[in-house]
Amino acid sequence: FVHDDEMISYINNSNSTWVGGHKPGSIGGRMSEVEKVLGVQLDRAFAEQLAEATVLQLKASPDTFDARTQWPKCIHPIRDQ
Repeated sequence: FVHDDEMISYINNSNSTWVGGHKPGSIGGRMSEVEKVLGVQLDRAFAEQLAEATVLQLKASPDTFDARTQWPKCIHPIRDQ
């Protein structure tokens, strides 16, 4: 969310298809409210595990790939877009 009037003006005056503006009811909101609207569900233990992730060696690309079966706990509906 952009709450900065100067940034909103910059976005709206640029040659872009994007339109900047305040989302109704979001001005002065807490980050927890913003996260809820965006569908963010932070799990601190999981976030700590990500920081300790291991880099894997590159392998040949598979013929097929389905993220729903590869990472079933990471796939969820897109919210508020």
